[in-house]
Amino acid sequence: LSIRRQRQMCIRDRTSLNGRAITNGLFIGFAQDVPYALCVVVEDIDDGQGGGSTAAPIARDIFAYLKNMQ
Repeated sequence: LSIRRQRQMCIRDRTSLNGRAITNGLFIGFAQDVPYALCVVVEDIDDGQGGGSTAAPIARDIFAYLKNMQ
């Protein structure tokens, strides 16, 4: 699946209930093959992970599903 444009980042929320920082993985993108854009957020990921390793694979699977639906 060809992803033309993507933006991925990690967002750190400093207001967690138990006092520890929570990191969320984020992927925003669209594919050439389907007329959709999407945003995937994976909450509370492990340290050292980011949107590329947590949210992007989910987005890839969603784009593949949408492409097969056409």
